[in-house]
Amino acid sequence: MHGSATDIETPAVVMVGFDAMDPGLARELAERGEMPNLKRLFDEAANAVVRNPVGFVVGGVWPSFITATPPSVHGRHCYAQLRPGSYDVVDVSPLGIEGKPWWQPLMEAGGRVCNVDIPFTIPRPDLGGVQIVDWGTHDRCLDFVTVPEAEAHRILDRFGAHVTPGMCDAVIARGRWAELRDQLLTGPATRTDIVLDQLARADFDLVQVVHAESHCVGHQFWKVHDPDYVDHDPQLRAHLGDPLVDVYRALDTELGRLLEATAGALVFVLLSHGMGPHHDGDHLVPEILRRLDQGASEQSGTEHLSRVVQRAKAAVRPLVPGRLLDRYYVRRRNSETVKAQAAQNRARSRFFHHVNNTMYSGIRLNLAGREPQGRVMTHEVDDTIAMLTEQFEALVEHGTGRHVVNRVIRVSDIYEGPHLVDLPDLLVDWNRDEPIGDVSSPSVGRVLSHYVGQRSGDHRLDGRIFVTGPGADSVGLGDEIDCLEVGPMIASRVLERLGVDDGDREPA
Repeated sequence: MHGSATDIETPAVVMVGFDAMDPGLARELAERGEMPNLKRLFDEAANAVVRNPVGFVVGGVWPSFITATPPSVHGRHCYAQLRPGSYDVVDVSPLGIEGKPWWQPLMEAGGRVCNVDIPFTIPRPDLGGVQIVDWGTHDRCLDFVTVPEAEAHRILDRFGAHVTPGMCDAVIARGRWAELRDQLLTGPATRTDIVLDQLARADFDLVQVVHAESHCVGHQFWKVHDPDYVDHDPQLRAHLGDPLVDVYRALDTELGRLLEATAGALVFVLLSHGMGPHHDGDHLVPEILRRLDQGASEQSGTEHLSRVVQRAKAAVRPLVPGRLLDRYYVRRRNSETVKAQAAQNRARSRFFHHVNNTMYSGIRLNLAGREPQGRVMTHEVDDTIAMLTEQFEALVEHGTGRHVVNRVIRVSDIYEGPHLVDLPDLLVDWNRDEPIGDVSSPSVGRVLSHYVGQRSGDHRLDGRIFVTGPGADSVGLGDEIDCLEVGPMIASRVLERLGVDDGDREPA
């Protein structure tokens, strides 16, 4: 089904988002003629780099966009977080995000807003408008729900549910590559149909829609797309073609449909953040921290054992179907016994691996007065952080000497807010140019462990935004913009159209 662009009321402002569509790859495909609609935006529209929250891309980008605040304020930095006052890592729901969405003042001023599939949106019946939540977002956290409530039944009756389950990993874990590709090619057109249907039924001041398929395809199909990826699968490429390019092309088609349907509107097009090969050393961090905690005097025996175990894993991995290994690691990671043991290990350590996205590893001090069994005294914090920074920045690829860490960031140097206490104390920014699996330093010794996860594509920090349509030249975009400023920038344009002075309003 493809909704018609006729007989609709053009909204004043439109935001079309593409979740984790890599700006560099999108530009390359646009120049090749694969994405003609985006090519026109690159050539003709005002556009700028979007600077996202350093260190907290996976769980923090969309909540930061929505609330116009950093993770240290809104409280969500990852899909799982350390439960305050404990050593337990628990899944976190979007319902715990603090702060009001930047579009709330628009709605309170009488603006008519329609939101479709903005990731991590919390349904707000009190705000009214049309809110379509988690119809087809990536790694859906909530059940599909709408405001008004009856709209969900109408959408399901007319358009059906999104064909991809909540976790695209689940499809690949069963080896259904072609099935996931076909699902990701189907979803964008249906989502556009839903938007056009809303435009045909009501008059809106602001319409926002985010396509998630770029996120899923980047994670799962990077090894099919990239011939230089360490686990590139040429047989799968021959069978599937390049699903990543196919999905980007399909998303560009939907961008064209939306631009045509909303001609006359001021349109913002947001590529939220990037995607690239899954090169990082996050899987090495627990062993590195264990060695640093125990001290160099205990390294000789444990280093030999670790090397033997890792070599055995590396030898076995090519002999076992990848999906079976992935299932094993997922089951092991999620078992209650393993979780309990991990919590005990954190309690016994002076510092530990703090769950975070893999492009920036998190390290947390087991700080006295903050953690239940804190082992690092307040007067030891600066020296401990200096030691960890020095040790991680000294890590090199064994055999080549290539430094594998760009920098270690002290989180309190760049963030502040009520949830700073919930964030890691340090972030390890990995050099993601090449795979990281065999590292060494004089103090740590040699650590050998290769990434065995399912996702061959991983996040990159920055996004890009385009502005086109009447009034685009007056937006004053510049060369780059902070993620936290994007929402208020859009809001100011809507309030302007509504004839409301937002000069004295507090930031959303």
